[in-house]
Amino acid sequence: MTFHRYRLDHRRPPNSRTPAGAVEGAIVERDGGFGCIQPWPALGDPPLDAQLEALRAGEPTVLGEACLRCCAIDAEARRAGRSLLAGLELPPSHQLWDGVGAIAAPVVKVKSPDLAEAAARRGVRVRVDFNARLDGEQFLRWASALSPGVRERIDFVEDPTPYGPEEWERLAEASGMRLALDFGPADAVRGFAVRVWKPARLADPPRGEVLCITHNMDHPLGRRYAAYRAATFRGRLVECGLGEVELPEGAGLGELAGELGRGGR
Repeated sequence: MTFHRYRLDHRRPPNSRTPAGAVEGAIVERDGGFGCIQPWPALGDPPLDAQLEALRAGEPTVLGEACLRCCAIDAEARRAGRSLLAGLELPPSHQLWDGVGAIAAPVVKVKSPDLAEAAARRGVRVRVDFNARLDGEQFLRWASALSPGVRERIDFVEDPTPYGPEEWERLAEASGMRLALDFGPADAVRGFAVRVWKPARLADPPRGEVLCITHNMDHPLGRRYAAYRAATFRGRLVECGLGEVELPEGAGLGELAGELGRGGR
């Protein structure tokens, strides 16, 4: 198993709990296949060194297991000389909007509640991601303060508080809003209308009647993998969060020339 480290520089905070700056990840090469692992320590993930050490020891974390699943799928396709990307038809996606630039999609996702009203006034459906930084009463105060015009355009609210089934059922009923669960147990089934699935973070789809498949704000390889899993998913999907995906030629998830950083270890 070989690791190729990389760094992604975010000029703006990628979420409400992670500052702008560099995020570390690694491309993992195993048995001729490639996968991406990129933890978010600010959201509770063990750091990259711990993730890689667990892979070396044969005791992968949940993120490591997801990465190895990608490696296995990619390796099988590469051995067969088959592209996972050729002819891929992606499901519709929302647009991640940071308040800068035009809105070019009918559904946008914002990481700051301050942007929800600005986006709603442009006539689009809005998804708000709180990254579980509120408590229940803070969320309900925010929801009750929304104007009727903004409220009717809120598509769903993602991770308003740390997940708890009874609490989320209470919040959904009291606010009248659809909730979406990203960071929570894979077997959770109560308190939310939409389940977010990041294939780079969880090897198999979590339980939930309706899924929104997104990338992990990670390396292009990880984004291609999310696109592949979304395009081949056979369950119910709402607009996903795949962003702009490059679909290079080549077997598996495509050629990786120039994308493996400086040496492996």
